[in-house]
Amino acid sequence: MFFFFNDTATTEIYTEQIVGSVRCVQETGEKVKIIEEVVTGHQESLEKKNQFQDSEEIETPNCVLWCYLYLAQHYDYLEQFGKALEFADKAIKHTPTLVELYLIKAKIYKHLQNNSKAAYFANKARKLDLADRYLNNKACLLYTSP
Repeated sequence: MFFFFNDTATTEIYTEQIVGSVRCVQETGEKVKIIEEVVTGHQESLEKKNQFQDSEEIETPNCVLWCYLYLAQHYDYLEQFGKALEFADKAIKHTPTLVELYLIKAKIYKHLQNNSKAAYFANKARKLDLADRYLNNKACLLYTSP
């Protein structure tokens, strides 16, 4: 599953696919725990030595970013919103110009039913790329409607 994180050019495309394909096995507690342990293990290893667990190869710094992004979505799905926000914040601190991170944070706040913060982060994402119609739609319609 983590080979997707190695290719910088296609990482954004595959991140949603990874989350979507893993989501189907998140229905049982045992599988959720295994996935969580694997991803957090890789995340911790990448933070300490820039390597995946049980690997000798040095990875690019963006690999840990995608672990943060996955874990933010993972914990959001599990309704552990504090942890989800923690990983979203780590990701934003790592790469503050990545639009998707602000959208994830907006989604977490939406799930917390905090529409004003959801709108704030969706708008922050929109401001990073004003020409993107999807972002304009997301910021203006979804998070500002009651």
